[in-house]
Amino acid sequence: MRVHWVDRRASGGNSWRVSIDDALLAVLIEEPRDIAVACCSAVAHVKRWSAGRLDALFRRAPDRVQCWRGLVSALDESHGETFARLWLTDAGVRLEQQVRIRGVGRLDFRVGPNTFVEIDGAQHDPLWTGVSKSSWDSDHDRDTTVAIGGGTVLRYNYRQLYSDWARVLAAIQRVVADDLALTAYRRRHPYRPRARRKRRTSASQVAW
Repeated sequence: MRVHWVDRRASGGNSWRVSIDDALLAVLIEEPRDIAVACCSAVAHVKRWSAGRLDALFRRAPDRVQCWRGLVSALDESHGETFARLWLTDAGVRLEQQVRIRGVGRLDFRVGPNTFVEIDGAQHDPLWTGVSKSSWDSDHDRDTTVAIGGGTVLRYNYRQLYSDWARVLAAIQRVVADDLALTAYRRRHPYRPRARRKRRTSASQVAW
């Protein structure tokens, strides 16, 4: 743990804690980009901070972090989503957040025409014992619905995200490349289900 001292007057005279604004300012000053953006995105999503309040916060921050303002997203529902979004963007992967698919609901990211990425926290595990119900079963049902529609959902847990990112990124890039190639092929050759042909019975075939 690290203690950060601030002027008590800056915190409104409170003797034991500072405001969220002052806490985030300390994060912007002391922490690296990914953590700072994740914290700002969290208050934008959970606390519903306005763009104006975030702008005011960044005006108090050092010049070197001003470029991080454009990276904050209120659509991030967890720090895992923030990290994945930043790292995918760094790798040149174009993405769309919180995409709503008919019959499926929202998915964290669309990274290709028919490729989606989900970042799963502990509540997605079948052994989840939290207050809310595990989403393990419903997640698999949703993935099946996406597959029926011609899409692919790639799911990654936090262990993979933080300990095996190179392989996660390689998998995403491969699937997106295949998706783009298949999408181009489908445009030239639209899918048409083939009617099943009835088998002809030859004269030599005799039913016993």
